[in-house]
Formats: sequence, C-alpha cells, structure tokens
Amino acid sequence: MALYQNYPYTDLQTANLDYLLLQTKTNTESIQTTNNRVTANANAISANASAISTEAATRDHSDRVLQDQINGIIAGTAQVADRRLNVNYKRRVLFLADNFANIDSVEYCALAARYLGLPTAYYQVIYRQGAGFHPASYAASRTFANMLSGATLEIDSDKITDVVFTAGAYDVSAATADIADGINTCCDWVKNNIPNARIWILLAAWRPDKHESNDFINVYNTYRLYAAANGATFDYSGIAIHSTALLDNTRMTPTAAGCRNLAFATAQILCGSESSLIELRRQAVTFTPSAPLSSTTSEFIDNRLYGGTVFVGINGRLNFDNTTNVQLTVWIDIGTVTSAMFAMSTTNPQQIVVPCVINYTGGAHAAGTAAFRIVGNVLQCNLRAVNLSTGGWYAAQPVSTVQLYGAGAALDAIYN
Repeated sequence: MALYQNYPYTDLQTANLDYLLLQTKTNTESIQTTNNRVTANANAISANASAISTEAATRDHSDRVLQDQINGIIAGTAQVADRRLNVNYKRRVLFLADNFANIDSVEYCALAARYLGLPTAYYQVIYRQGAGFHPASYAASRTFANMLSGATLEIDSDKITDVVFTAGAYDVSAATADIADGINTCCDWVKNNIPNARIWILLAAWRPDKHESNDFINVYNTYRLYAAANGATFDYSGIAIHSTALLDNTRMTPTAAGCRNLAFATAQILCGSESSLIELRRQAVTFTPSAPLSSTTSEFIDNRLYGGTVFVGINGRLNFDNTTNVQLTVWIDIGTVTSAMFAMSTTNPQQIVVPCVINYTGGAHAAGTAAFRIVGNVLQCNLRAVNLSTGGWYAAQPVSTVQLYGAGAALDAIYN
C-alpha cells in the first residue's frame, strides 16, 4: 500500500483515511476540470449556435436583398423589353372616323390601336355614319368639327399625343372650299384644346365609281394640301383597299377584310411608314386624232399616282365621226401621240385594257372593252363589244362614242 501523507503513520486507520482524503481531492479536481471543460464546450456550442444564427440571419437578409435585386432586374428588363417592342407606350390617340370605323364588327381604328400595342385606356374612337370634314350630303352633325366640339374626351387632353382624322368617302363630291374650311376648323380646334397632339389626316377611302369624274382626286389633293397648310401629316391609307374585292356591292364601303387592311395601314403610317404617293392628278394625254376619230373632241384622261407605281387607269370619251364603220376586234389607228402616256411607251409597248360602253350610231349601245397600245408614235385601239344574246362579239358597225371606265379595272388587274 502506498502511503502519501504524514509518513510514517502510527496506525493503519490513519493511513487509509489519509489515502481516501487524497483520492477525494483528486477526484474533486478531476470533476471540476471535467465540469470546466463541459462548461467551456457548452459556451463554445452556444457561441457556435449564436454564430450560426447570426450567419443564417445574414444569409437570409442577403438572400432577400439578392432576390429584390433579381426581381428589380427582371421587372426592369421586362419594362425595357416591352418598351423596345412597343415604342408607342407613351402614346394616347384620339381617332375621328366615319362609319367605316365599325364594319361587320371589325373596328379598324381600335384594331389599329391594338396593332400599335395600346391598351383600351390609351385610345378613344369617335365615329359617325357619313362623317367627314364636309360630307357631300351635308349635315352639321356629321362634320368632324361638330363631333369634336361635342365630344367627351376619355383621355386627359394634355396627354393625348395624336389626333387622327381618318375618312374621305363621304367628302367626295363636296366643294374644295368646304372641305378646306372643315380641315382648317378641325386643326384649329385641336391646337387650342389638345395642344400636345400631332394631327394626322388620312384618306381612308377608295371610290372607283368616282375616279372618272375627278371628284376623288379632288378630295385627295385637298386633304394633302390643307393638311400641309395646317402642319398636319397627310397620308393615303386607302391604298390598302384598292381592290373591288375589298369593297362591298356599293363600291364604296370596305368589307371586313378591307377594314383589317385599313387598320394595318393606319398603324404602319402612325409608326412612321409613309406611302410612296406624292401626288394624284389627272393627266390629259394629248394626241392628234385621225379618222375614224373626230379631230376636235376626243381626249384621254390618264389618272396616275405620282411618286408611286400604281396605275389608276385611263378614262374619258372617244368621239367618232359617225360615218365610218369601226372594225371591232382588230387594231385600228386613231391618232398620233404627242405626250407620254403612263405605262405605255414607244420603246416598250404595253397594252392597257379598260371596260367601256360603246354607243352605236342610232342610239344602241353595248358593254365592251377598249384596249390601247402605241406602235411607233401611233396610238391604236382595239374595241370589243359583247353580244349578250350570242355571247360573242358584235360585228363592225358605225360607232358614235366610246365611254371609257378605266380606274377600277386597271387597279383590279394589279391588286387581285
């Protein structure tokens, strides 16, 4: 037995007691050491837990900040992308139109606005049956000036960026001065009441029945000239319906398909696309008539679109001498050309075929076709008259006059 205290011991009991006391002290120190270690470990664990909690909170905050940044980037990118795709996001448009604005449930002004990417709150359409700057069947309630002055604007007038007048069919046959006065009045009203708006005047019509009378051309040029005089932008959206297939049986009102064409053309124009048209005019083709044509009263009218490539057609009247049989279905010389004809030249002969009514001496008449060509400098004509009884062609007989109706047929040949 090992003895550690008070050696030499005088008795065994004292030695054992001393040993037990020493062991107790050692064990107590060991327990205290262990307890200190446990406490230190607990403190370390607590510190680690606190650090982990702090780190978790920091990470959560960082994650939220990062997510906010990501959301901001996504939103910003979407907004930028939307603005890149829709350059019209700041536009507010007021349309004034005739009843073409709603044909067979196709609202072409509203459709044009949707093509521009505008929500419904960003545009307003005001339309009325038979409307125009000065409709030929005049009624004050159908004028754009009246529609403007009585309108309740659904958009703040200071925020309207574009006022679009789109019509024209009902202004055909109106006097130039009346149309001009209507344009001036409307432009003045817009400038005074919608000061930040750009004014557009779009001729959204085609009247093949009026080309030969020059009325449609008058509307075209009046719109164009007085739009310029008032600082407005003119264009001819009606080019989009230059086909009788896009008009109903009135030869005036567009079909639903025609309205969709007008909508697309209107949106293109408002986005900055311009038609190639510069000026529409009637060009008299001068030539020296030769027998069997009368030498004094015959004239061609060559309607053309200057600045574009669209041939509108030849119309006018050929007056014959009433004594010479006109040989139908063969080419006959009718004169010497002294001025250029659109789509016809001496170097590259090209036939122009137009519908006509052939009036015979004695009053009878027949529907037919008149073809024209230039050979050298000689203008030749080939007349065909339909015999409805037989389905063939009439034989040669004295012809009084030939009335030419070239506008519609020539355009149909191009656009259909």
